[in-house]
Amino acid sequence: MRRNNNRVLAIDPGARELGVAVLDGTELVYYGVKTLKSYRPKRALQQAVSDVLNRLIVEYNVKVIVYEDGHFSQIASDLYNSVLDTICSVAKQRKLTLKHYTPKTVRKYACGDGKATKRKTATILITRYPELSILLDQKYRWKEKYWMNAFDAIALGLTHVLATKEGNRR
Repeated sequence: MRRNNNRVLAIDPGARELGVAVLDGTELVYYGVKTLKSYRPKRALQQAVSDVLNRLIVEYNVKVIVYEDGHFSQIASDLYNSVLDTICSVAKQRKLTLKHYTPKTVRKYACGDGKATKRKTATILITRYPELSILLDQKYRWKEKYWMNAFDAIALGLTHVLATKEGNRR
């Protein structure tokens, strides 16, 4: 039975790469990393992000968008801010629910430890989604770093699903 009435599009935003994941409950429906570094100036970056999000929203019948708010862990660049603005704008245009979580909150839900490393988070996610194991053990460091964007998005989507369930139990 396909639920898809609460499909979540989780986004790990960045000006260079955009980690994305679609979850239907705790089922991982889609994940990927969209490379954005060739989209400059800012307007081209915003259009690329908008195109990616709109395609995923339509293709997977997304109802909720969640993104990781990295303002707490990094100095936000103008390009990073424009990616966040685009995410918010797309959600508003499509009348979708929009939520955000801090990296610490994501790691707490995904790992039970708000101070967990990205690698530990990925390792724990692999226990839930074994098909992701190929992404973690890459021959080159840059490939592993690249795929961490997808792991971050998956952890974020799972955080939203678990936090929503927890909120519904109260």
